[in-house]
Amino acid sequence: MITTPEELRENPGYQLWLVTNAWQRALRRVLHPLGLTHVQFAVLASVARLQGGTSLVTQSDVCRVGSLDPNMASDVVRSLESRKLLVRKEHPNDRRAQRLELTEEGERLFHEGRAAVTPVKETFFAPLGDDARRLAAMLEKLVEAAESEGR
Repeated sequence: MITTPEELRENPGYQLWLVTNAWQRALRRVLHPLGLTHVQFAVLASVARLQGGTSLVTQSDVCRVGSLDPNMASDVVRSLESRKLLVRKEHPNDRRAQRLELTEEGERLFHEGRAAVTPVKETFFAPLGDDARRLAAMLEKLVEAAESEGR
């Protein structure tokens, strides 16, 4: 049991919780004026990235790239579709799947969101300097370990 402030400071789980909340607040601050949540932006960004590599982007692809729960992704896709930011079209090779495409407005909003998020990311991680890449590598190890253990 953690009882002292020093033990909390040295607890990686607690620090991860704090920094995650700070990161979410920073992104909310710049995405909210655009009418986007972080998850909505993540879906737009995933579709945009995947469209750059292939013309056939499925919801399953978006879930994989964004590490999103399929049910949540479905709700977000439906919401973005109702706002005419993306469209679902018939997949030519798989009757069960639908392909996702950003609309012109979705493309515009993605680029606007990326332009808003990029300086926030740079400022947020600036205190780490060269250690930012090291942190990313350490976090990647934790994600890989959690995935291999089925967490």
